[in-house]
Order: sequence, then structure tokens, then C-alpha cells
Amino acid sequence: MNIQVPLALLPSLLFMIFCFIPTFVILWIFKRQTAKKKSPLNVDLLRSPGESLKDQLQDITNDISMSLVQIPISSLLFYSIAVTQIISSEDKPNLLSLFICVATVVILVPYLIIRVLRLMKQRNHLRLGYECELAVGQELNNRMREGFYVFHDFPADEFNIDHVLVGATGVFAIETKGRAKSRVAEKENWKMEFDGKKLIFPGWTETKPITQAKNQAQWLSGWLQKATGASCRVESVLAIPGWWIKRTASSDMKVYNGKNSEFLAKGKVVLTPPQIQAISHQIEQKCRTVSSSSYKQEN
Repeated sequence: MNIQVPLALLPSLLFMIFCFIPTFVILWIFKRQTAKKKSPLNVDLLRSPGESLKDQLQDITNDISMSLVQIPISSLLFYSIAVTQIISSEDKPNLLSLFICVATVVILVPYLIIRVLRLMKQRNHLRLGYECELAVGQELNNRMREGFYVFHDFPADEFNIDHVLVGATGVFAIETKGRAKSRVAEKENWKMEFDGKKLIFPGWTETKPITQAKNQAQWLSGWLQKATGASCRVESVLAIPGWWIKRTASSDMKVYNGKNSEFLAKGKVVLTPPQIQAISHQIEQKCRTVSSSSYKQEN
């Protein structure tokens, strides 16, 4: 008596279903336990340094976890299908089905491995950016002592301004760039230069961060003018944490290594307290977008 192919696949499918039942039971119990409670917070939170990168890191970590789970599950699934085909065949196993199973595993597993490696490399790059933004943001928070308002990860038009400072000496849009160093320190490869037009690292040169920082400051200036109804100049600042920076030419662009940002609080007073309050209010409305995730009802 020959067993039909759909029936032959039934044991493997049932096995997979039983594997996932505990997960669904846990989620169902947790949802029941939290259904009658909610967070006491009735306002959204301000964005933290690297808020956007943190979300991206979480998404990539979830993708990596799913891919790592899919590798053994897919291999086990098609192996069980092949074994079921062999055992259920009285005469000869269905060679076409066996070939499809083997070919699927041979193609799918290497694809998942390559995908995981690519995602892990991307995650490491994002981690560097996130940690650098966090370090710069935490240091910039010290400027509150001088009466500055400090905001992080300001959401603009299809981009984010890493940090915005508002105080008596003006409004500053700060872009943070994380650049990895060589593990072996030699030939002063921990130093970089800024000649007013480009960033010169050991082995490579960049101009895009300078242009990006200036464009972001210009955009923020225009946005604040529309939001407050008054002209508002925004100075661009570039932070490159951890590097020793040698400035070889003057420039209207401020470049520093993410530490000792006291220089931003020094200088000519250009904003009055009412102006500072009006500007900070508009920026805060844009940055207060983080909703509470505790007792959140997932759909």
C-alpha cells in the first residue's frame, strides 16, 4: 500500500507544530497577565542619544536570532521529511522528493549563514555609531549646568540630528561620527587632521560628514524660523569620539573629539531667555516621541 505524499509529510508537520505550541502558550499567558494593567505614564518620553540606532540594533538582533533559529529548524524539518519518505515507501523512496529536500537544505543553509554574517557585520557598525552617540550625548548633558537645553536624536525630514543644544551662546546642531581605530597603535594612527575642508584619517579621507553636518544645521535653522517665526542661526558641530584631532586650518565648522564641550558655552551671548524658551519648546515637541512600552498591548 503506497502512502500519499501529503500523508508522508504529516509527521514532520505535526512535529513542527508541537515545537511551536509552548511559545504560543507563553505569549498567551503573558498577555492575559498584563491585560488589566497599564503604564502610569501619560506623556511620551524624550528621545535618548542614539534612539534611532537603538531601534535599528533591536531589529537587526531580532533578524539574526530568527535566522539562527531557522538554520537548525529548516535542516531538521527537511531531514525529517526525507526520513519519513524513506520509511513510508514500501518499494522505492520518491527520489524527486529526496532531491528537493537535499537541494533545499544545501541552498537555504548557506544563504542563512551568509545573511547572519552580513547582519552581524552591520550590527557591529551600528553598535559603534550608537555607543559613540551615547558617549557624546552623555557628555553634552553636562552643559545643562550652564543653563543649556540638550536634546538628542532630533527627528527631521528623513534624517536625524544626533544632538541639539540651545543656550545663551546659540543653537548648535551636533553630528556624531564613530570611526574605528586600528587595534595596534603605531605611526600615530590614533591621530587625525582637519584642514577645514576634509577629515584626514590614517589611510583614508572623508568630506561627507562635514557636508552632512552643515546641511543639517541649515535645515534646522530653516525649520526653527518657521516654527518660531523668528530668524535663528544654527551652528554646525562635528564630534568624532576617541580621536586626537589636529586642526591645520581655520573653519566655521567646529570639530572636536566628543569630550570637553565647554567651549560651546563660551562666547558671545546671542539669545535671550524668552528666545531660548521658545526655541527649546519647539524642539522638545519634536523629540518627545518615545511612548511607554510597559504593559503595552501587542496586536
